[in-house]
Amino acid sequence: MALFAVAFVVGCATRSVLVGDVSKPIREASTEEIRLIEIARETVTAREGTNGRSWADRATYEVRRQTNGWSVWVLKTRRDLFGRPRGYPLHSDRWVTIDEEGKVTEYR
Repeated sequence: MALFAVAFVVGCATRSVLVGDVSKPIREASTEEIRLIEIARETVTAREGTNGRSWADRATYEVRRQTNGWSVWVLKTRRDLFGRPRGYPLHSDRWVTIDEEGKVTEYR
């Protein structure tokens, strides 16, 4: 159980949330943003990952409220040795649209 807790904390530590033009640690996101980010991460992993892991584990996320749900922008993120964001490769992002119930309605 302790190993799972450590793996979860380390996994969350490598993700970040984009607020405007500034990337912040995932721990600064609201609980609603974290829920939506996790839905988007699971969606990217299911479509592009292997063995339950993908580049989405280290991505940067931007959550935007829409009229009937949310849009989550998932950016592939290059990171330094300490896990800090150091750039975003071109054309390596995904958009995940999530409705009010938390169901993915669009993936591109």
